[in-house]
Amino acid sequence: MNEQGQLRNAEYLQALLKLREKLIELEIKYFDILPMRL
Repeated sequence: MNEQGQLRNAEYLQALLKLREKLIELEIKYFDILPMRL
């Protein structure tokens, strides 16, 4: 894989991780709101 490909891959992974963090934050907020929590 060339350098540009690796860079794009790294950016993609970082974007995915940030997205996951946001989703987890949202889940926590909504689970706190919901009365019936698992």
